[in-house]
Amino acid sequence: MTERLARLADRRAKRVVVLGVLLFVLAGVLGAGVAKRLDPFGADDPATESVIADHQLQKAGYRETGVVILVRRIDPRSPRGHERIETISRELRSDRDVASVSSFLDTGSRDLISREGDSTYLAVAGDEVACCRCSSAGWRSSAPS
Repeated sequence: MTERLARLADRRAKRVVVLGVLLFVLAGVLGAGVAKRLDPFGADDPATESVIADHQLQKAGYRETGVVILVRRIDPRSPRGHERIETISRELRSDRDVASVSSFLDTGSRDLISREGDSTYLAVAGDEVACCRCSSAGWRSSAPS
């Protein structure tokens, strides 16, 4: 059976290629509307447990980290570093769209300090609007000049 199919494809190679291209185009035309049909739900089924859990977390106030701010050239364990991080955190928390700001001072996690000990991270969670404002406000590096 496969030998006969191979001989057919070999003898009529041009027709096989043309048929393949036509089928490819037809599949593209028929499948083009699928993305539009899934669009309202972002391809997530609202009845699944994961989507329900995401909605419950959002209602409970959970916000994913949207911006990570690097504070360079300062030791967060020093009094000067502690003060600088508190100032930045307080300024960020004053934004009504910021849900939370996590830093070494809040968590005590050594993971938020660089290996050299001279830089730290602040994780900002909130609405997309707040995260965009943080990014566009030059919060990429908050080191003193």
